[in-house]
Order: sequence, then structure tokens, then C-alpha cells
Amino acid sequence: MNRKAMRPGRVGSVAVLGLAVLLAVASLAQAQGTSGGARVSVTLRAGSERIVGRLVGVRADAVILEDTYGADRTIPVADISTLRVSRKSAVVPGLLLGMAAGGAIGYAASAPHYRHVFMGEIGIAFDTGIGAAVGGAVGGIIGSGRVRGKTYNFGAMSAAETEKALAKLRKKARVPDYR
Repeated sequence: MNRKAMRPGRVGSVAVLGLAVLLAVASLAQAQGTSGGARVSVTLRAGSERIVGRLVGVRADAVILEDTYGADRTIPVADISTLRVSRKSAVVPGLLLGMAAGGAIGYAASAPHYRHVFMGEIGIAFDTGIGAAVGGAVGGIIGSGRVRGKTYNFGAMSAAETEKALAKLRKKARVPDYR
């Protein structure tokens, strides 16, 4: 049997990296929720009232939101001044790419140093894990700064532009064919 093919350091490094990725994905998936619908912020024309929630549906004359308390609110399009759709951030892809890159760099940097040392496999696994943690943190921070969105200014739109905007919003709604 070839001892180099079954080195515990490589198996341990991959196991540490895989466990870190699984834990990160599971915690982020739990934090993000699965309720669907785009996150929106609506500013009304009448005053400075602002409504934040998830887009449930869009009709020809109204937008239906689920507010932070879970109640549905129907807001007539004529009452909306601006509507901002928040896109999801790039935290998860940044975290995963950072973990992979950091783990690879940690492994590559530590493997030559621990090759002939007693318990070197543990050192390689530790350095790979530290590299993955640091890379994941850096990737997550970089990804969190990439939050973008689209703002629709209904107060300045013509009827045709409003129709186009509502058609785009309909695609982002939880229930696209809301009636």
C-alpha cells in the first residue's frame, strides 16, 4: 500500500475544510429564511411613511406586501412615491470562495513545513482550518459590501413606464399571478 496516497494530513485538511463549509452554509441558510418574495421598501406620496416588507404580489393597480409583523398590506400604486427592491447580498458566495481559497493557501503554505515532523498531519489540518476561517471571514466581509438594489420612482413615471415597472416587480413577487 502506498503511504503517500493515504496521508492523514490530506484527509484531515479536507475534512476540516468540508466541516467548516457545511457549518457556514447551514447557519447562513437558517438566518436567511425561506419565505420568498423580494425585500422591498415603499415610500408613500402622502407623507413620509415608509413600509418595509416582502413583495407578495402585484396587481395592475396595487402592490401587496407582507410587512414585518406578517400581515399583508395592499398599497395602491397611485399612493406610492418610490419603491426600492433590495437584492440579496453576496455574503454566501464570498464566504464560500474565501474559505476555499484560504484553505488552499493554508494547506499549500504549511505542507512543506510539517512533512517530516511528528504529528505533522494535525499541523497541516490546523493551518488549513485557520486559512479557511480567515479566508471565509474576508470573503464574507467583501461580499457583504455588494448589496445592490433597484429603485422605482413611480411619482415621475408615465403610465407606460409604470406598467413596465409593475411587470418587472411581478416577476420578483412570491405569487407572480396574484389576483
